[in-house]
Amino acid sequence: MFDEVVKEVNRLTQPRRISISLPLDEKGFFDRACPKKECRGAFKVLFEDWRDKVADDRVFCPFCRNEAPADEWNTEAQVRHIRSVAGAEMSRLVNDAVRRGVERSRPVRIGGGPIGLTMTLGYRPGAVPAIVPAEATAELRQEFACEACGCRYASLGASFFCPACGHN
Repeated sequence: MFDEVVKEVNRLTQPRRISISLPLDEKGFFDRACPKKECRGAFKVLFEDWRDKVADDRVFCPFCRNEAPADEWNTEAQVRHIRSVAGAEMSRLVNDAVRRGVERSRPVRIGGGPIGLTMTLGYRPGAVPAIVPAEATAELRQEFACEACGCRYASLGASFFCPACGHN
């Protein structure tokens, strides 16, 4: 009876890629945060410069010049958003897999005659969590353009290093 459900759920073991959108502010800047625990400085980079000028393997903190790969610079709000989107997608995939497995299962008859028992399998999926967009940081006071590479970024207060090339 459960063979079809098990087959469908086992199909979920394959890696999956999902696209997650992170919001930009009204000027097109992308929120970032230094991954170094002693800093965690918040700043923004114009999204087109983040995409076109910042290397995937090397980003610099504008405050402490910490260097780390581009996928380590998410803010806490962005991490929560990414986890909630991934959780909702997993809920959807599990619900669909169990539903398909139940639809393919057949009733099982145990015993015979007037006292026989028939078992069927049913499924009512739980609610998939709603996705709430990540919050943008507070209004920024300063915007910068690197004189070496032209990357545009912003921070609250002074910052000293370009996120794309590390220039001071």
